[in-house]
Amino acid sequence: MSNLSLCSGYGGLDLAVEQITGNKTLVYAENDQYAARVMAARFPWAANLGDISKVRWAEVAQDYRIDSLSAGFPCRNISNAGTRDGINGQWSKPRAQRTVPVAPGRRRSARAA
Repeated sequence: MSNLSLCSGYGGLDLAVEQITGNKTLVYAENDQYAARVMAARFPWAANLGDISKVRWAEVAQDYRIDSLSAGFPCRNISNAGTRDGINGQWSKPRAQRTVPVAPGRRRSARAA
């Protein structure tokens, strides 16, 4: 069973998902360079899709068997570590409004990774 993680941050939610459900994070989308380094260390087998606004979701749905989805809130505008310009900031608003379609297709399981 596999998990897709969006706006992953340091991967805390993904570790909890794996511990509770057994779903291993196989693919994630994190474009912050520091958070992506943490994710690469915690999930070395997983692929980073980068910026969620540039991902071709139909291809992801074809290439991976996604059993669960975890998503952190894109908080760069509201985090104490970020710009703190609020929910309507450059990163938070557009990404919070997106939906990610992950449809059935040709799939690769987490166990094969």
